[in-house]
Amino acid sequence: MNIKQLISFVILTGVILVKSAAAQTIVYDEISMNPGNADMVFYSMENGTVSSALQSSWDIAFEVTPMGSTIRINGGSGCELMMYGGIETWDNIDASVIETLPNIYNDPSNWELGAYSQGGDGVFDIGWGLYNIVTHIVTGTKVYILKLSDGTLKKTKITSLEAGEFKYVYANIDGSDTQELSVVQSDYTDKNFVYFDFESEMLMDLEPVNTSWDMVFLKYITDLGGGFYYPVTGCLVNKNVRSQQVEGLFDPFYEGEFNSELNNDLANTIGYDWKDYDMNLGAYILADDRCYFVSEANGITWRVVFTAFEGSATGIIELGKIFEEAPLNDVNDFNSTNDLDEFTLYPNPSSSGQVSLQLNNNSSVSVHIYNTMGSLASAPMNFIGERNVNLQVNDLSQGVYLVEVRSSEVSYFKQLIIE
Repeated sequence: MNIKQLISFVILTGVILVKSAAAQTIVYDEISMNPGNADMVFYSMENGTVSSALQSSWDIAFEVTPMGSTIRINGGSGCELMMYGGIETWDNIDASVIETLPNIYNDPSNWELGAYSQGGDGVFDIGWGLYNIVTHIVTGTKVYILKLSDGTLKKTKITSLEAGEFKYVYANIDGSDTQELSVVQSDYTDKNFVYFDFESEMLMDLEPVNTSWDMVFLKYITDLGGGFYYPVTGCLVNKNVRSQQVEGLFDPFYEGEFNSELNNDLANTIGYDWKDYDMNLGAYILADDRCYFVSEANGITWRVVFTAFEGSATGIIELGKIFEEAPLNDVNDFNSTNDLDEFTLYPNPSSSGQVSLQLNNNSSVSVHIYNTMGSLASAPMNFIGERNVNLQVNDLSQGVYLVEVRSSEVSYFKQLIIE
């Protein structure tokens, strides 16, 4: 039963309870990274673009989530990092050997393995320092050379991470202009990273709240194979988001089934290879046989298919997305107990531009209104712990609509008539 069939059923019967039902309507969305793919764009599956920031405005990023300890570099903008030696080498840097040092990179599959965290054991050695299980202090053990995008070299070290505060020291290679930067993680509530720009010597709060976005489009460094690292433009999913790729599909919008057991927590499951540049055509070709399933932190899953990429000329990406639904169950007993139970719409029919919705208990729900074609007729509305709410329907023209009230477990549908 698709959404159009469901609308017809509701018109005839009045109400239906289904498990995780939603519209199989493709919603096309456009993401703009601007010319040169200059911006990193934070994107929500439900709400579209949340915010954007100039990618070249930062050089390194400190993890500010509780228990976070990594530092990432802006490889997509040209920053490079090399490990020079033990902490005791700070005052004796031999500039002549710097060009011989191998680069170290962020792990694009794991937000918590930034370049400064490479080489650790994942337990007490976190790369740049050692964790003391008695004092809970991480003490720095290494000196790093950071090459900024303009070629400037800085020697850097993290002296400690104690009680949620990074102490990061940087200086010119000859030791001049030594600065200590303090980063207090609790100053950045509900963020994954805070960013630092060496030119302005300023910390920059560039991210939206981490629960408000699912993916970020940006430039980053990745291994293209055989240890060949190169900057790419792609998509990394948020820490609390799970995803999977399904390929070999004739119609990626409607073929291929979501399997929650195949979900993974890799940041780069979507990555960059959903497109490829055709030298003969002088344009990007999209992988037309694959889709991605993106599961938000709240458990809602979307099917995503990339439909256009204009490259650096405009920085525009287009995708189509479908709210992924499980197969509709048979109609359930309306007297069954669940966390949503029934709801009431009044007045119905309505001609006032406003409809009241009453729940039988204090539930956290989202409300979706569909037209008879199965398309969303208005933006989804979210309500937390309320029993009586008002739905603004003044933008809806006369006709029959389907109202879905969705909780974490079930969805109810009812007919709404606008006169």
